[in-house]
Amino acid sequence: MFVCMAKFGSLDMEIILNATLAGGVGMGAAADIIVNPGASMAIGLISGLVSSLGYVYVSPYLADKFNFHDTCGIHNLHAMPGVIGCLASVFVFYDFDRDYGANNA
Repeated sequence: MFVCMAKFGSLDMEIILNATLAGGVGMGAAADIIVNPGASMAIGLISGLVSSLGYVYVSPYLADKFNFHDTCGIHNLHAMPGVIGCLASVFVFYDFDRDYGANNA
C-alpha cells in the first residue's frame, strides 16, 4: 500500500489486489508445515511487498529494456511470491524438522 502511495500519490486497486493474492501464493508452499502464525504473516507480508514493488518498478523496467510485456501480471503475482514461498518452505521445514523431527522422538 505504501508503494502505491509513494509512486502514484494514491491507492491503485490493482496493486492492492495483487499484493493480497501474492500473500496466498507465497504461503502455498509452506502452508502444511508452518506452526507459528507469525511466520505465516511474515511470509505473506514479504510476498505482498515484493509483488507490489515488482508491479511498480520491475514490470516497467522489463518492458522498456527487454520488451517483455507481462499483460496478466504473472511475474509479479506468481513467480516472485512463489520463489519467496519456496525459500520460506526450506527454512520452515528445517525449523520444523529440528523441533519435531525423528531425532527428538
